[in-house]
Amino acid sequence: MAKVDMMGIISEFFAGMGNSLTIYNEVSLQFKLGEFIEKKLGGSYRADFERGVRFYPVSGVGYKKKDFTKKELDIFIYCVDPSFDRFAIEVKYPRGGNVKRMKDFVKDIKFMEEVSDILGIDAYCLTLVSNHRYFEPRLNDSYTGKFPTLVRFFRTGNTAASVEGIVPSPVNFGAGKRVYRRMTLKNGYDITWNKLVDKNGAPIIQTDGNAKDEVYCYLIELKSKTTSRD
Repeated sequence: MAKVDMMGIISEFFAGMGNSLTIYNEVSLQFKLGEFIEKKLGGSYRADFERGVRFYPVSGVGYKKKDFTKKELDIFIYCVDPSFDRFAIEVKYPRGGNVKRMKDFVKDIKFMEEVSDILGIDAYCLTLVSNHRYFEPRLNDSYTGKFPTLVRFFRTGNTAASVEGIVPSPVNFGAGKRVYRRMTLKNGYDITWNKLVDKNGAPIIQTDGNAKDEVYCYLIELKSKTTSRD
């Protein structure tokens, strides 16, 4: 059985759509990407959405929901034949400019790290943003003082950065209180923002009406070390 190049398929999803890709929120991204992958792989492959993480049985491995940071997979790609590769994909597309959402970026990475380690399947994190506050360095930004560690992983502009180790994640700010919950990543993952444009450099993501956003994205692959279905 030929090995599935999921990174290539996800990249093809954007490249092959030209100017006809309408994504107006995170849910539309989730469903259109899942349907594209299902059609691309064909055969008995299926794309499930918001599938509970315990849906996937692992022979000889016992685990509980508490072993995972989240309970459901945004996209689960599988085949009824257990000898075929299976994949988990988390997607993010925040439409506002609240940089507190960066904690959700890290949460997705940690979740996919757990899925890859425990379930033994390849996992991916795809994040799209249209607000420059998520990726442009802002030396005088007031948020930098609140989230110095969190911000530096993502506000890198055209420079790649690695998110790794213990990441302080903001939980709540109010009445002068700052509450953090730490998330620890086992490995480091490069965050490289790429502008989604066609061959002529024009934006390809259409949102509401005929408007087209200038959208940037990063894609992370977490390869399983425990499963091989060659």
